[in-house]
Amino acid sequence: MSLSEFAVTVLMSLTSLFGVGPLPSSSDPASPWTVDQPWQESQGIYKLEASSEAAPRECAANPDGFIEFPMIIHGAHEALLDGKKVEFFGDPTFRTVRSFYGTMLVSCQNLLDGKKLTWRAYSYSQYFARVTFWPKFRPYSPNINFFQETLNAVVSGGLLMLALISGFVFWGQVSHLLTLSLVGTGAAFAAYFIATTPLPFNLHFPMLYLHKLADFSLWIGTLLLFNTFRVIGLVGKGPFAIYCAHVGLAVLIIALGTTGDVIQLGTTLPFGMFFGVMGMGFCNLLQRSRAQGIHRTFILQILSLSSFILMSGNDVLVVLGLIQGPVLLSIGVLGGVTFLALDVHERITEAYRERDYLRHHLEDEVIKKTAEISAKTEALEEALDSLRLAQADLIQSSKMASLGMVAAGIAHEINNSLNYVNGAITPLRRLFQKSVNFEYTEQANKLMGVMQEGLRLTFEIMNSLRTYTGLNHASMREHRVIDLVRSTMAILNNRVPEGVKVEINVPDDLEVAVNGASINQVLVNLVINALDAIGDRGLIQITAEAAQDAVCLRVRDDGPGVPRDIRDKVFDPFFTTKDVGKGTGLGLHISRREVARHGGSLLLDSDSVQGSTFTITLPKHPHGGASACSP
Repeated sequence: MSLSEFAVTVLMSLTSLFGVGPLPSSSDPASPWTVDQPWQESQGIYKLEASSEAAPRECAANPDGFIEFPMIIHGAHEALLDGKKVEFFGDPTFRTVRSFYGTMLVSCQNLLDGKKLTWRAYSYSQYFARVTFWPKFRPYSPNINFFQETLNAVVSGGLLMLALISGFVFWGQVSHLLTLSLVGTGAAFAAYFIATTPLPFNLHFPMLYLHKLADFSLWIGTLLLFNTFRVIGLVGKGPFAIYCAHVGLAVLIIALGTTGDVIQLGTTLPFGMFFGVMGMGFCNLLQRSRAQGIHRTFILQILSLSSFILMSGNDVLVVLGLIQGPVLLSIGVLGGVTFLALDVHERITEAYRERDYLRHHLEDEVIKKTAEISAKTEALEEALDSLRLAQADLIQSSKMASLGMVAAGIAHEINNSLNYVNGAITPLRRLFQKSVNFEYTEQANKLMGVMQEGLRLTFEIMNSLRTYTGLNHASMREHRVIDLVRSTMAILNNRVPEGVKVEINVPDDLEVAVNGASINQVLVNLVINALDAIGDRGLIQITAEAAQDAVCLRVRDDGPGVPRDIRDKVFDPFFTTKDVGKGTGLGLHISRREVARHGGSLLLDSDSVQGSTFTITLPKHPHGGASACSP
């Protein structure tokens, strides 16, 4: 069995499954037509010849009517009146082609002068060598060739225009793959309809060549169509891959076919998968509509799928011979591609709407995000400031701890030495007094007195040092304010220039519950700042008084004062007006924090002419509150 015979067997078996009868071989007794020659093959062309005397008589009675002949796919026709050709359709040799689906119409005006009408039908494939009805009289022209020829030519032009417009409009707006698939779909289907209606386009090619070109374009067009559906999410990758395999096999058979039947076998193979994939796309669309609701793109996709499914079904039924009538595939393809292009356009429009919405609300979003960033920045700055303060306090605490340890060691060693000297002076004095023969007794006693006075002063300095470093009182307890001031000045005595006078006006009975070392540190910082402010000559006053619930301690100098533009900054960490290397900018900051730990406050009252006054407010009782003292 040859490949052509195998193709015919398969195609005829498929047709018989749908109940299509065998090819007519003899005339119907009820028909006015007589089969003069049943379908016979000659040089690869199948020919049927039949005649009728009733047709000319019916036309004579109705001269404005027409005789309609059945459509033979890939066929040709000739009409002869008493042996003389009066009408024809297509080329019986199939070296040229008018159309694939057109048919012959004979006007009754051409049959008025004869008695016998002969009809010769030609088919270039055995599968299509069949008729679905015998020629019949029509009182008017059925215009069937408008759908089979004119409409196909118009649709092919429309598809080409749609492909060009889609390329220009969609390029750069959606993915290149989607644009190329849509453009390729329109172009491939346009090529199919041009090949099936070559006469208006002045194409003169044999039927076999045009048959291959048309069916090749048809399945490549469906492949690009399904790729478009895949990109927009209607068809999955798996079904698309299976369909590609079917189309690949079909295109291979079409390309290698040497007869119309073999080409038609290749064309028939993907039809089942085509409708299966279309059905899956339809189901996916319905499921999506349940989840997302019905919207404009859903309607356009429904219309596109429906157009392809319905009109492709019409084409299959006509080709199989199950129904009579025009082939409406051109309408379905044009409608399906148009709705698909509108769907892509709607997607672009929706993207622009979202862009415009974002653009209109971008300012609000920017303000909102800026506010959030500003809040986070402020929080980070506050955290950084807190970290810096903690670091400064830690450094200062570490310094003070080191100073305390060093001072403790020095004070202990010095006290031991002083105790040795102090313990030896009294026995030494007695020895001098008992030595009646020592001629320098009076001078020795004077020297002993000087030595005892020196020891007394040294012990006072050591007690002040112990008070300043907190060796004598590490916790909160009652202190006489005058003792705190004196211990501070004892430490700083060697730093006071001769031209600077320090006046202390503190009641002897004024007491306050504080950490002595901490308040000593504050007083040291304030006095040192005052000394730096007044230079080698000036006055420093240290005063204290009792308020209702607090003790007010002031350190006043007659220096140049603090300028107004920096008064709010003097307590900030690391802020200093001293030269580089002479100040850290931490003294006043730490002093304020130490006073605040006692529940008090440290304030500045400065005049650029009269000097500066720092007022320390301390509660009388531990952990008690205190109203700020007036400067």
